Amino acid sequence: MSAGPPRRLDGERGWHIARYADAAVLLKSDAVAMIEIARRLEKLSARMGGDGFANLILLLGSSHPFQNPPAHDATRAVLRETMAELARRWTAETVAALVRDLLKPHSGGEPFDAVKGLAQPLPSRVVAGTLGLEADRVLECGALAREVSAIWHRDVLPLRVLAAMEEQASRIVALLQASGKRRDEFARLAFLTMAGVDTTAGLLGNAIAILAGDPALQQRLRDDPARIPGFVNETLRVRPPLRRLVGRRTCAPVRLSDCEIPEGALIEIDLDSVHRDPDAYPDPDRFDIARGGPPTLAFGFGAHTCVGAPLARLEARILIEQLLTACTVRPAGAAVRGGTADWNEFHSLPIRLERRV
Repeated sequence: MSAGPPRRLDGERGWHIARYADAAVLLKSDAVAMIEIARRLEKLSARMGGDGFANLILLLGSSHPFQNPPAHDATRAVLRETMAELARRWTAETVAALVRDLLKPHSGGEPFDAVKGLAQPLPSRVVAGTLGLEADRVLECGALAREVSAIWHRDVLPLRVLAAMEEQASRIVALLQASGKRRDEFARLAFLTMAGVDTTAGLLGNAIAILAGDPALQQRLRDDPARIPGFVNETLRVRPPLRRLVGRRTCAPVRLSDCEIPEGALIEIDLDSVHRDPDAYPDPDRFDIARGGPPTLAFGFGAHTCVGAPLARLEARILIEQLLTACTVRPAGAAVRGGTADWNEFHSLPIRLERRV
């Protein structure tokens, strides 16, 4: 993971971006568009003489990460309303009460998995409480949506893979339909159950792991809670929940400092490398909760910046405040990290909490 000039992937069709300045230019450029997969599926379905991908088209065609203006602007406006409702319902006080409730079963010092005990339940209950879904339905729908979203990572997929994704999409539609949701809400709800839970859970798991391995850092944050937002920012830089940003293509040539990305090129932004670019972040391998510099790209940049980022940061801040006030966090076994190219997360994270007197 090192920053460097853009390089071609798969011949000349794809470009790997590893420098912060290049990533910022591309994410803000009007010459870079999202890949609208639903349109391709509509054409493919028409050629096949049927509606074999009806559920995929429904979910991807009306989900804002897969859209460009003006459709993206309209969908994003609706999503902002949902996030405003989340913010009204989940204040710092209500999030703190939920965190205390989640900590109660683990206050005896017995080892437990922080992923299943804290990192996943907190955002899933927040999303569930606002969408009117049960927390286990949120996790189920989110897991299915995550599999469907893998379609975004490749330009061409075999029909057998598309058929499997259509089956997953049909299960999402059936789940939301059975929960009494309106059909015009399906795409937005499916996306929220994934992005609203998985990215936040990844942030929380990474933050807990960093704290568990550094008792001195725990005490520093305990002594000066005003440093916690800086800790959250640095966690997002060093371990962003998403390892890369994909699903973008140039619709015109884009000039960078030392090369030109041609029209029609796929763009892959390597966040692990971008966030370790020494031109943006001096001494990038040092974890520094007082670090300045440009904002991280963990929640995107430009028109597609994640509208849920403030809530994710709030959940992380409150969890850390409550955790450090009540406990000292200790490792309790070998953690198991996720092994995908896209997600920076833990499958399991054994810890134990020592109550502070």
